[in-house]
Amino acid sequence: MAALAMTFTLAVSVGLPLGVLFYLLARRRALLRPFLAGVGTFLLFQLLLRIPLLGWLRGWDGLALLAFRSPWLYALFLALTAALFEEGGRYLAARLLLKGRTGCGEAMAFGLGHWGLEALSLVGLPLLLSLLAAPGLTLAAGAGGLLAAGVERVAALPVHLAATRLVFAGVRRHRALPLLAAFVLHTLVDLLAALGSLAGLPLWGIEGGLLAVAALLAAWMIGDRRRERMGKRGCR
Repeated sequence: MAALAMTFTLAVSVGLPLGVLFYLLARRRALLRPFLAGVGTFLLFQLLLRIPLLGWLRGWDGLALLAFRSPWLYALFLALTAALFEEGGRYLAARLLLKGRTGCGEAMAFGLGHWGLEALSLVGLPLLLSLLAAPGLTLAAGAGGLLAAGVERVAALPVHLAATRLVFAGVRRHRALPLLAAFVLHTLVDLLAALGSLAGLPLWGIEGGLLAVAALLAAWMIGDRRRERMGKRGCR
């Protein structure tokens, strides 16, 4: 079971991002630029800016005290900074790198690139390295934990796509409300996972909640896409 769970998680966090990249290279080169912009946005705003900054701030006594005395507020702080850096990054990328290319297709490609590097860097590559270094210990972690990592990446995908869709719509229509909606969405989803863990909810209760949110967002995007095709102002 652990081997099957690991295979699923690797397929989601390594195979799917690379598969999308190869597909765009072979069949949809016009969407390669927004896809790579999404990859670059996560690389810059999360891996090179936010995560090192948080590492530096954790050496500050005030933040360490907040994490100890009020883990709920600390979770809110982490969720807010994640939303600020990632949605701010999407906004800047749409304004500076993708001028005039913020339609539905570009939003999907960007969201896939952003999600893909996140999946690779946070789950796929660490799991691969662990498997190569100590395969027995990796499998000994159990099927539940390995499967949950993959399920969480699946649940994260509609969130990335919906947030990108909202940010791009805000840029395209020069409106602040979709940008605010993307920021709130990102904050609430991150907070849901963190607070569920702090409240002692079972792992699969948290994953179930994330999947429910993902399903609602996927349904909204599918409906929005249908409205667009029918000429009823979709792709908000």
